[in-house]
Amino acid sequence: MLCFFIAGVCVAVGLTVNGSVGGTVELPSVLGSLKVEDFQFLSWTFNGKDIAEMLRGHTEANLHAQFKGRLQLSPDFSLTVKELRLEDSGEYQRVGMKKDGSQIPPHKIQLQVYEPITSVWIQPEYTWDPENHTCAVRLVCNSSGGLRPSYSWRMRDQTESSSRLHFFLSPGEGNVTITCTAVHAASQMSSNHTVRCIPPVPPVGCSPCLLKMAVFSVGLVIMVSAVITVHLRERFHRQREPVQGAETEGTAAPGGRL
Repeated sequence: MLCFFIAGVCVAVGLTVNGSVGGTVELPSVLGSLKVEDFQFLSWTFNGKDIAEMLRGHTEANLHAQFKGRLQLSPDFSLTVKELRLEDSGEYQRVGMKKDGSQIPPHKIQLQVYEPITSVWIQPEYTWDPENHTCAVRLVCNSSGGLRPSYSWRMRDQTESSSRLHFFLSPGEGNVTITCTAVHAASQMSSNHTVRCIPPVPPVGCSPCLLKMAVFSVGLVIMVSAVITVHLRERFHRQREPVQGAETEGTAAPGGRL
């Protein structure tokens, strides 16, 4: 925090505090070397409305209905805001007057409340490269809740800032754990995903090509069997014709002679 001292008070320059919905933040009073006892009056305002004060040693918070039950003053007059809401974003200002009647420089803080990141998940996509025998891995990191977070990846000892990650992985590298982290000004959340390159397994069952080959093979076997059968039958008939002719020539009619 950059500050300069005026009348013993550290005045912050351009101080911004970030918080998330449902969380808690502390807004420093930045009194420097002065103590609360040195003041006759101290006050915190939010966008120009009084929300907490100390008058003659008596402190009172929750002066505005918006912050009822959610403000707490510390002994050094720092202001704690609990159970943050989006509408709590705005300018907070601490003003004060010392017991001698002199005023101290106002101290301004800009509070920005964000929706917290509620979940982070990784969407994977794998493509097998048969020529190089590797998997092309594409990962997309997503989150919900936070407004426009930034993303970073961690794989082994390497880091990369992006919502997408693309790399190649071989089957021999086994399981590799990837971490994606989503971050915005007030919160962050991480998610792990394990990737592994597994070569595709040939499909089990009868493909159309295999079916065609099987039908063709069966048809070929039937054709060859039919040709062989016809050939054997013709050969069998040719062998029987000479025998039958010889039997006819050697047989005499009844009552005749040879």
